[in-house]
Amino acid sequence: MSEIPNIVIPENLKPKDLRFGSGPSKIRATQLAALVASNPGYLGTSHRQKTVRDVVKSL
Repeated sequence: MSEIPNIVIPENLKPKDLRFGSGPSKIRATQLAALVASNPGYLGTSHRQKTVRDVVKSL
């Protein structure tokens, strides 16, 4: 078998957010405050819930 090369990814090519590809996205505090001000019931609600789907349909 041939030897597997040791591949090193340069730091400048790695994502700064270590949750890249998994986990929730970071949200700016101003965006979160705007969401709570518009409708606190949306916070923590899955995009699959009927209430959220209805809002998306209306758009």
